[in-house]
Amino acid sequence: MSAMQRLLNQSHAIVALAVLAVVAGIAAYFAMPMNLFPDSNRPMISAVTQWPGAEARDVEQDVTHPVETQLSAIDGVRRVTSVSRDQVSAVTVEFEYGNDINVAAAKVLTELKRVESGLPANASQPTIFRITNAASR
Repeated sequence: MSAMQRLLNQSHAIVALAVLAVVAGIAAYFAMPMNLFPDSNRPMISAVTQWPGAEARDVEQDVTHPVETQLSAIDGVRRVTSVSRDQVSAVTVEFEYGNDINVAAAKVLTELKRVESGLPANASQPTIFRITNAASR
């Protein structure tokens, strides 16, 4: 009879542990934070500069290249890409995961201030755009 009672006592403990695991799982599920639009892409910032009347070759040489060089020196940058068209330069900076997009934008603004004096006189100040998953929907 004592062997039967030991087996009964052990089965109660196993059931109690299983119930405890289920309750803990349910509690963890409801405590988990949820984000409607989670960031699954790396943070990206685009700097657009307009230079009225300029050809694409001049835009690339006098605007895009200096901006690209300055922005590639920012800490945490994964890659820098650019497009030069007649009258417009667009430089996109892709940051590594874990960088806050607002901090990245502040870094880009700081670096753009350093390069603005070397841009052509009639070129506009660079405008930055934050590129996120939520913005693409």
